[in-house]
Amino acid sequence: MSGRNMSSKNLNDSFVNDIDIIRAKHERLQIRERSMNGTTSNLYKGIRTFSVPSGYERKHVKNGRKTEKVLERKQPEAEIIKEGLELFAEGIIANNTQLMHFFNEKRLTSNFHTPNT
Repeated sequence: MSGRNMSSKNLNDSFVNDIDIIRAKHERLQIRERSMNGTTSNLYKGIRTFSVPSGYERKHVKNGRKTEKVLERKQPEAEIIKEGLELFAEGIIANNTQLMHFFNEKRLTSNFHTPNT
């Protein structure tokens, strides 16, 4: 009889463990859904939800009682990026590697890239 109780206990523990796993998965999916809904909502409102792109900087602008975050071109970085992309569009710069060399020569830095020294 004690063997029967032991297997029943293991079965119950396994069942409770399975429920905990399902509950955790459900919670992760809910968090993901809320996060995606918030991001989508912000995009529809015109609120940038991603990092500031190279060549721009975030400024706080007073609009009545509210302070809004806006992106403004950051010089000279924005002009260097514009020049590089125009050369790329014209075919003078043939590929991404050459474009990165161009940016390195101009000593352009970003959140993701630092020029080689």
